Amino acid sequence: MQQTGDDQGNGVIWKVTKRLTDVFILIAGGGLFLMMMHVVVDVLARALFRVALPGTIEVVSSYYMVMAVFLPLAMVQRRHAHIMVSLFTEWMSPRAVHRLDTLVRIIFALAAIGFAFVTAEVAIEKTIIQEKIVTSDGFILIWLSRWLLPISAAALAIVLLCQVAGLAGTRGGQGDPENHNEESGA
Repeated sequence: MQQTGDDQGNGVIWKVTKRLTDVFILIAGGGLFLMMMHVVVDVLARALFRVALPGTIEVVSSYYMVMAVFLPLAMVQRRHAHIMVSLFTEWMSPRAVHRLDTLVRIIFALAAIGFAFVTAEVAIEKTIIQEKIVTSDGFILIWLSRWLLPISAAALAIVLLCQVAGLAGTRGGQGDPENHNEESGA
């Protein structure tokens, strides 16, 4: 669906959410860079000195990968860059497609809210017990990474609800041409 309109968005909530998703992307990018450096240093240490960095696999899987996968979700939704299949909506009128998009966003927001609550319960539980992974050289605390999931899901839900409420620009949050992804059909 073609998107037109302003790219400013309406409301304080939307503007704060845009800034938050920008910060999340920076953190995710930083996590990817740190993961790359961590793995390269580990490989070089193994090749040159026959010594492995302790906890590389644990830190990569518990922190870097979680950052890379979950933090960008809200930005992807903000930019309408999720994969979209229009096979079943091509015959629908633009008004019907807009209604369907709104309904899908509501369902998606409810799912994100549910995911945020469930993962927050787990994060609270793991924080209380100070969850850690045992390595050959000691322990690595991983309870901190559990909080990335509910935070990311909550941000995604806020973006979706702003889009439904029309706070993200014209036509229910579909008015940001900067964020239109031609290739995805979004």
